[in-house]
Formats: sequence, C-alpha cells, structure tokens
Amino acid sequence: MKYAYLLIDLAVISLPLLASFGRILAFYKTWPAFIKSLIITAGFFIVWDVIFTDIGVWGFNENYLTGPGLWGLPIEELLFFLCVPYACTFTYAVFKKILVKDPLGGYAGPLTIAIMVACIAIAAFNTDRLYTFYTCAFTAVFLAWLIYSRKASSLGWFYLTYAVIILPFMITNGLLTGLEFWKYPIILDEPALVSDQIVWYNNDHNLGIRLFSIPIDDFIYSFLLQGMSVYFYDLFSNKK
Repeated sequence: MKYAYLLIDLAVISLPLLASFGRILAFYKTWPAFIKSLIITAGFFIVWDVIFTDIGVWGFNENYLTGPGLWGLPIEELLFFLCVPYACTFTYAVFKKILVKDPLGGYAGPLTIAIMVACIAIAAFNTDRLYTFYTCAFTAVFLAWLIYSRKASSLGWFYLTYAVIILPFMITNGLLTGLEFWKYPIILDEPALVSDQIVWYNNDHNLGIRLFSIPIDDFIYSFLLQGMSVYFYDLFSNKK
C-alpha cells in the first residue's frame, strides 16, 4: 500500500521513457528543451499545489505514501509533475513526427476560443470554489495568451494528444481518487470510494461533480498542465 502512488507515477512514465531512445523519434535528443519546459511548468504547479494542500483544498493519504516529502508535499506528488508532463510531451512529439499536417486544420483556433470562453464563464460563476475558480482562470489566461500570440491555430497536435491521453488519465486519476472501475461505470455526483483515496478533495472547493471518482475540474487542470508542457517544449525546441 505504501508504494501505491509511486507505482502509479512509474507506470505513467515507464513506456514513454523507454520509447524515447527509439531511432525514429529519438526523443532523448530533445531533453534539454523538455527540461527547460519542465522547470517552468512544474515550478508553477508545485507552488500552486503547496498552497492548496496547506489550506485543505486537497490532501494525501499517508497510508499510500513512502514517507519522504518536500514543502509539505509527498515525493510521489512531486514526481507526478515530472511523469505526466513527460508522457504528454513525448506523445505530442510522436504526433508531430508522424502527422505532417495539423490534424484539426483550421478548427483549432475556434476551439481554443470556445474553451477559453467556457473557462471564463465557469470561473465567473464559481468564485467561492477555489479549485474550480483558479483552474479555469489560469486556463483562460493561458489560452488567451496563445490566441494573442497567434499560436492557437496550430494546436491541433496538442488537442489530439489530449484526446488520446484521456483514457490513461482516467485510469491513473481514478486509482488516485479511489475508483473501482468494475463497480462504478456511471457518472456520479459523489466520489466512488474503495476504502480510502490516495488523493482526496474538499468538495467545497470544486464543482462537486465526478466522472467515476474523478472531480470534473481535474480534466481542466490536466488540460492546463499538458498544454503548458507542450507549449514551452515547442518554444525551447524552436529556439534551438
């Protein structure tokens, strides 16, 4: 039980890491760009995580942790911000390699605007729910920057990456939030608990709607985490 969260982290990164040394993609050659992206993205999310853990927006079950931590976060949570961005960025790089043309064509820009407007609306109506408000607000600001900098029209590869990663995201996040997949094949208003959750959420600070056991807010949070990861990866790759 104490290695549960650590094993989930390792499962997320293991296949992308092994595949990084393949001859065709050779993703390891772009590690300098990824590391720069990771410093910015993980740094932002870790500061956010430290604050929200401290005020009780979410927390961690010590029964599923190895023990060591930093800044009030377990080491497994810190590794999460390495493993997930790595898996996402690797997948994104694969699609950029095998798909010459943007898979969404001219639809990425309008889709970005629609998501930004939806995030603004959700944030505006949930100012008292800290997780919901800040997740949607940060995402809206990030997308607004992409639109302003004329990057939104080339996000087709990222949207494809996000769509593909949704299933493994639901599996890993479901395990973290206490889901028994074989028992709860429906959308629930309350979390579907096993005996405990590895990561727990204070429902006063989220929308209170769960897909299986996963707070719906997590899908926006993951969107922002992945989006920032690939944006800065592209930025530093192009500078090189």
